[in-house]
Amino acid sequence: MNESLPEYSGEKSFSQSVEKKPADEMSSREKSESEEEDYMANFQNTLESLLTTKNDTTEPEKSWPSKGNVFVTAPPNVTPVDPQALQKEIEKFGSIRGREPLMPIDNWLGFGLSDECVACLQEMKCTQPVAVQCLSIPALLHGRDTLVVAETGSGKTLCYCIPLLRHVTREKQQSRRNKGPFAAILVCSRELADQVGNILRTLLSGTNITLCVAHGGRDLAHDLVAVSTSCDVFIGCPGRTVDILTKRKNAHMFKKIRFIAFDEADRLFDEGFKPQIEKICALLPRDAQRAMFSATMPGFIEKYARKLLKNPLHIAAGSRLGISHTLEQSVEIFQKEEDRFFRLLEILGEYVNQQKQVLIFVEKRNDLEELYVSLQMHGHKSLTIYAEMDPIDRSIALQDFTSSDIENTCHILIATGLAARGVDIPHLPIVVNYTTPSCLEDYVHRVGRTARGGMTGKSITFLLQPYENIHSLYLLQVLHDGPTDANTLEALRKIAGEVCGDKELVMWTPEASYRSYAGRGYAFDRDERKKSQKRKRLHQKEKMLALGMGGAPLDPQGEKSQALVALTDGSAADRGAAPVVSNLMKATGKELALKAGDAKARAIAIATAISEARELEATSGISSVKIPINDYSIRMRRMLTNRTILTDLMDDCTVEIGFHGEFTKGNSPADSKLHLVLSAPSRSAIEKAKEKVNALILHEKQFELI
Repeated sequence: MNESLPEYSGEKSFSQSVEKKPADEMSSREKSESEEEDYMANFQNTLESLLTTKNDTTEPEKSWPSKGNVFVTAPPNVTPVDPQALQKEIEKFGSIRGREPLMPIDNWLGFGLSDECVACLQEMKCTQPVAVQCLSIPALLHGRDTLVVAETGSGKTLCYCIPLLRHVTREKQQSRRNKGPFAAILVCSRELADQVGNILRTLLSGTNITLCVAHGGRDLAHDLVAVSTSCDVFIGCPGRTVDILTKRKNAHMFKKIRFIAFDEADRLFDEGFKPQIEKICALLPRDAQRAMFSATMPGFIEKYARKLLKNPLHIAAGSRLGISHTLEQSVEIFQKEEDRFFRLLEILGEYVNQQKQVLIFVEKRNDLEELYVSLQMHGHKSLTIYAEMDPIDRSIALQDFTSSDIENTCHILIATGLAARGVDIPHLPIVVNYTTPSCLEDYVHRVGRTARGGMTGKSITFLLQPYENIHSLYLLQVLHDGPTDANTLEALRKIAGEVCGDKELVMWTPEASYRSYAGRGYAFDRDERKKSQKRKRLHQKEKMLALGMGGAPLDPQGEKSQALVALTDGSAADRGAAPVVSNLMKATGKELALKAGDAKARAIAIATAISEARELEATSGISSVKIPINDYSIRMRRMLTNRTILTDLMDDCTVEIGFHGEFTKGNSPADSKLHLVLSAPSRSAIEKAKEKVNALILHEKQFELI
């Protein structure tokens, strides 16, 4: 044994704890034997410690760090959990798909929160975590990537705010320069960014963690200074985030981020924000934890989102459609726009008289402006929010609507889909979809503005036939699971059957959901498009009448039209047009006084509008004109046959544009050569479209000459 071991003469012993004799009292042989015994004893101890560490199955303490003044020490879970018991516990709150799911926790102290954080949560009236928080927060605290789908108003914001505090606290202590940001939150709208920022500021009170909210509509230089000086948590919209990152010396800003959350992930990963999100994700560290949250998650977006996650847990809580079970839903079907508007007046009279808030959703800005004017004429003051609105005006309008001062608050808010995602309006009793949402996802988010946090609420959706019949497909599926009037369901089935025709009516399933952001949507045939364009033109004439005398309906063939045409005579207008206008206003049940000074001008404008309507009605058939494009360059032909350009022209000029024939060289019949065909019921629309096409051709020719 002694021959096989190396000699350690002159070297210091490996162990410092063994007591040794002085060197002058020990022989060389005794010294060698002592060193050999020390070496073998320490070797045996080291081997035993390695084997013990390898076989130890307990969770190391660093997997549940609790540093700083936000979190306190939480004991690790050393007891193995029975898989069946774990599954039963998870089913109490929802479902988890993925490897190694974690045990839900149903109290705030179980997350390792400090007393200060628990006090802040209680001030926010969050006494206990809800289902989605019990499932997702433990996973995020353990560093797992997650994809969370839960119903609207279920508390998804706190699901990523609480784990975010732990990440930031740990990184601030470990970072030498103590300069972030260490965590980021990406949202889809300015209102949602400000709302999340307010929640985080409440949780960060009493800590040294700083916050930066960046979105469009404010000075970019201010956001750049805030991010570069002191920013531990970054909240922003994709567009402004890309603007900040693309500035010089800011591309490395996200290199310290260890946690990033995507709120309203289905909207962030659609065709609108997808390129910007890809640029941002490319700058993140590889080991950054990622979490995605939304109330709806279409299959094709979920598939793409999973590519950005590593071994994720798919957490679902609440109903399969993402609609709160405390929400009362109803659909009302109308044949005429007047009936729909009068029904809205009834609802407003019921709720506004009781000083209750009413949120009205419309599909487009034009619909919003028309509804706003109509409500003003009938004595209802309202606020509006839409995408093109100034950011300061949007914030003021939302603050006025959500103000706690009931007496001075405006109780009616008209909004587009901008206010449908993430915006929390406390104690909102009702949501009215004045125009039917274009898809299931938009419907879920709009009606989700009420019945939030376990409270009750009501939603009423108006379906105007025949223009919104296509939406009856998903409305039928939404109302199928809840209590709904049998007559309404039968009417929706009938409408959906007409839309499907001979095809079988397929019920909605989570695997084959109604997709919102893919494809071009419903395509009108020639007759349907013609009727739609005619309806838009007549509606525009009615709007002109409303500007002149308060909204009297158009009747180009009746006595009202004849009376107004008589007003084109100057002497008739001078004699006073107020009696005539007063008689016309009886059609809407409201009279407006007409000043004598501008009676003539209004009468002339009204008569001109009705004359154009008469000319439109008198036109029989469809006028058309051909524009040859066969002999132009290939660049010119591609531009004139581009579907996007043609669609814009058709929308602007209310005409039908199609291209016929084939590109041919040499002498061929004119009809067989490539040409555009412009069709419209009125000659003026064709001339307008023809002028725009010629302007495009002239612009392209000048470009080719350069």
